[in-house]
Amino acid sequence: MSARRKLVLLLMLLGAAHFVIACAGFFAPYDPTMQDRDRPYAPPMRAHMMDAAGHFHLRPFVYAQQLREGTFDEYLSDTSQPIPLKFFVSGAPYKLIGLIPMRIHFFGAKAEGAPVFLIGSDAFGRDLLSRTLYGGQISLLAGLLATALALSVGLLIGSLAGFFGGWTDDVLMRAAELFLALPW
Repeated sequence: MSARRKLVLLLMLLGAAHFVIACAGFFAPYDPTMQDRDRPYAPPMRAHMMDAAGHFHLRPFVYAQQLREGTFDEYLSDTSQPIPLKFFVSGAPYKLIGLIPMRIHFFGAKAEGAPVFLIGSDAFGRDLLSRTLYGGQISLLAGLLATALALSVGLLIGSLAGFFGGWTDDVLMRAAELFLALPW
């Protein structure tokens, strides 16, 4: 694979990741603050296409997990209770990209009292996938704000140095070089 194709592929993957995080409400199956205190530290649930009897299913499913008696973080998969994953389901309200109110989520399970934790749950039983996607929005915003701030300060200093020239240019450029030289 050529270097150009690798770059294009990586940029497409980065763009897809940014899109998924920007639309976290749609791709997250639950509200990130929803707690299920009966399922703390639930392990990740694997999506299956074949059941325990070896039958193939067209719809992906997960097996319900039951907390092992006398423990708080050990779970057993109940292969007698497959929970089908459904796509484009109605769920908790959210705002798509922070603007459009919606209730449709990319996937979810309609089994009552049996949440699906694809990457597990935390100590309060909150879905880690939902929390990761919503937390990614904050990281993306922080990165964009830092970039915008750095660009605007650099543009201001460079414009002032270029416009005035002379000793102003020398002072501003030496100050910029100081920031590049020191390991702050």
